[in-house]
Amino acid sequence: MAKRINPRRIKIHRPYEIADAARRLGVHKNTIRNWARTGELPIFTDRRPHIVRGADLRAYLEKRQAHAKTKCPPNHFYCFRCRAPRTPEGMIANFTPRAHGAGNLGARCACCGAIMHQRCNEQRHPERFPNVKITAGNAAKSSIDHKD
Repeated sequence: MAKRINPRRIKIHRPYEIADAARRLGVHKNTIRNWARTGELPIFTDRRPHIVRGADLRAYLEKRQAHAKTKCPPNHFYCFRCRAPRTPEGMIANFTPRAHGAGNLGARCACCGAIMHQRCNEQRHPERFPNVKITAGNAAKSSIDHKD
C-alpha cells in the first residue's frame, strides 16, 4: 500500500538537500531522485549536494495528490473495495443524522456488496443523490448491514 506523504512538511521558502527532504517526508532519497528523473521536479545538479527548492517540491507533491483524487458523479458512492464510484444496491441508502443537520449515508455496493459511507448534509442529499431512495434512522440500517 502506498504511503501518504504530507506536502506541508516541506517549507516553501527553504532549499533542501535530497537527503534532508527525504528525511522530512519519510521516504528514501532515491524516491526523490526518481521524482526528479521524470522531469516534473526540478533539482539543482550543478554542484554537490544536489538541492531542491521547497516550493517546487511542495507543488509537485500537491499536484500528485490532486491527480489521485476521484470525483463521484450524482447517485454514486465511492466503494473502497472496488476502488471506483458505484451506485448503491437497489438505489437505497440509509441516512443517520448527526449534529447540526449533517449525517452519514450508508449503502451497499451494487457490484461487490461492500458497505459504502458518505458524509452528507440533510438538506443537500436530495440534490447529490436524486434517484436514490433515502431512508432515515436506524430501523432501515439492518437492511443495509445484513444481506439477505
